[in-house]
Amino acid sequence: LGLDTEQERSLEALDRLLSGSEQAENRRNLAVLHERNGDALRAISRYEAALGCDADDRESLQALVRLHAARRDHDSLARALRRLAEIVTGSQRASCLDALSRLLEEQAADVDGAIVVLWRLCGMPERPADAVARLEALLERAGRFEELAQQLLERRRSLPEQSPEALALDLRRASLLLDPLGQTEEAATVFRSIRTRHPDCREATQGLEQALRSGNDCAGLAVLLESRARNESDPAVRARIQFERAVILEDSLGEHEAAQEIFDALASQTSDAAIAASAGSRLESLLERRGAWSTLRERLAQALGRGSQEQDLALHR
Repeated sequence: LGLDTEQERSLEALDRLLSGSEQAENRRNLAVLHERNGDALRAISRYEAALGCDADDRESLQALVRLHAARRDHDSLARALRRLAEIVTGSQRASCLDALSRLLEEQAADVDGAIVVLWRLCGMPERPADAVARLEALLERAGRFEELAQQLLERRRSLPEQSPEALALDLRRASLLLDPLGQTEEAATVFRSIRTRHPDCREATQGLEQALRSGNDCAGLAVLLESRARNESDPAVRARIQFERAVILEDSLGEHEAAQEIFDALASQTSDAAIAASAGSRLESLLERRGAWSTLRERLAQALGRGSQEQDLALHR
């Protein structure tokens, strides 16, 4: 300890005679001496003093990172990592930014700060394998859904059209656009694009239907329901889909002839009694509103004798 004290005096005296990089080295030597004696605070002070002589003193910054981490001084550690990241390159810079982003996220509870660092890290070829996933998770956690959707789009552009990764990213982005962003038209566009490339993707079909319903896009929904009915193997499900489409055609789109044709087919052909009855009732009301009296009389005449006595009397009335 006596030798260390004498060495410290010598180094302090020498410091007044030096400048620039030589003075920085001398101050680093003083810091090492204080570290050896277990005086972390004085060591930190001397490393900071060395940086005052040479702002790009990598050795001093690396030592400060180590000392601040040991003392769990998160604010000082973050500052040291930021400074170090500016003077190193390649994998060393990536390592600094990775450590800084984790520190901000896990210890400083600074999610927005961590996102800023991760954006920069993700732009580096030396980034860790999990950097992009961490960035996207933090964007979602922070509720920054617009930026997350844009990030997914940027990542999607580098992938082959038919790759499973591209499909997963498109589905995720479309879901974000739909909810929570509420951009129903944009979501529908993405879901349609997915269905063009992957016609059997159930998730895309369900997402598109939800987007069309949420956006009150009756015309788009009618087209989708027509496609669903065409590809549905279950007759009962197909009948329900066709009935809904006919209602939309009549009530929302004013396509009365197309609606009439569907109601007529359902009333006479479907085995689902409830759907047949509803379709028949809608058909008769539609014929009446359109003034198609001859067609309506013909239908009522055909219905006579097929129901109960009470139903026949109702038709006469």
